[in-house]
Amino acid sequence: MAPMNARSNTNQRPRQCASTSPRPTPHWQLGDIAFLKHAERFSQTERTELLESGRVYSGATGHPVIILDRSDDSQHYIVMTVSAYASSEYNDYLPPWKQGFHARKDINGFRAFEGSARPNNNKQHLRLADGKTWPKVKTSWVYIYHHILVPASTLINYDKSRSQLRMAPESLQDLVNHIQGRSWRFREQKSTMNTRMEPSEPVAKNFQRNFRQDDKENHQRLPGNIAQPPSKPCPSVLLERTGLNNTSATGSKPLWSTIAAKSTSTATSLTCKAQIQPHSRRGQTAVLA
Repeated sequence: MAPMNARSNTNQRPRQCASTSPRPTPHWQLGDIAFLKHAERFSQTERTELLESGRVYSGATGHPVIILDRSDDSQHYIVMTVSAYASSEYNDYLPPWKQGFHARKDINGFRAFEGSARPNNNKQHLRLADGKTWPKVKTSWVYIYHHILVPASTLINYDKSRSQLRMAPESLQDLVNHIQGRSWRFREQKSTMNTRMEPSEPVAKNFQRNFRQDDKENHQRLPGNIAQPPSKPCPSVLLERTGLNNTSATGSKPLWSTIAAKSTSTATSLTCKAQIQPHSRRGQTAVLA
C-alpha cells in the first residue's frame, strides 16, 4: 500500500511558466485611472526625455494619474497626478493648502475627490464612476497645474483597486474645463501632442523652457541640459545658429557678407540723400524768390 503522503502523478499539470513576451500597451480612454510608473523603472530613453529634460518631476512618478487627453495614435497622453500630499492620520489629514510646503500654491487650483476636504465651496467634489472611491478616500487631491505629457510606455495599470477606476464623465468634464480656463500650458501640451514628431526628435526637444508648477506658473528656469549663452558677441552667435555665415559649395561669399554689403550700400545712399536735400531746398528757395 502506497504511503498516504505520496503525491499522485495522474492529476498533476505542468507548472505554467510566466510569459516573457511584453504586455501590450493599453489604449487608455479619457477619464481612466492609470499609474505613472516609478522613476527607477524608467528606461534610459524615458529618463533622458522626461526626467533629465525637466519635463517630469521625479516626485510625480509613482502616482495614480487621470487620463485627460491622448494623441490620435494613443502613443502620448496628457495626465494629471492624484496625490495624498503626505496627508494621513498622523497629521490629522491636513490638506495640502494648509501645509507650509504648498503654501505658495493657488488654493483655488486644488480639487478634492469625494471624502476629502475641499479648499472652499467654489467647486464641487470630483467623483469616480459607478460610485467608487479612492483607496485613500480622505486624502485624494489634484492640483490643476500638475498635468504632464508622457509617452504611453510610462503608464501601467493601477493595482490598488480590484477593478478599473475611471472618472464620472460629468466630473471629468468639470475638471477639464477648470484646467483649460486656468492653464495655458495645457493647451500647449495638446498642440505639441497632436504634432507629428520624428523618433529622433523626442517631445522634450519641443520644450525649451521649464516652468515650476506653482500658483502663478511664472517662475521660469532653464533645464540643466541647455547651455548658457556664449561669451561671443551676439552677431557671431546669430550667424552660427542661423547658418548665415556659411560659405556655399560654389565658393561664393557667405550670405551674411552679402547682406552686410547691401546694408552698407543702403546706409551710404541714405547719407548722400540727406546731404543733397538741404542744397535742393536752397535751390528751390532761390527760384521762388
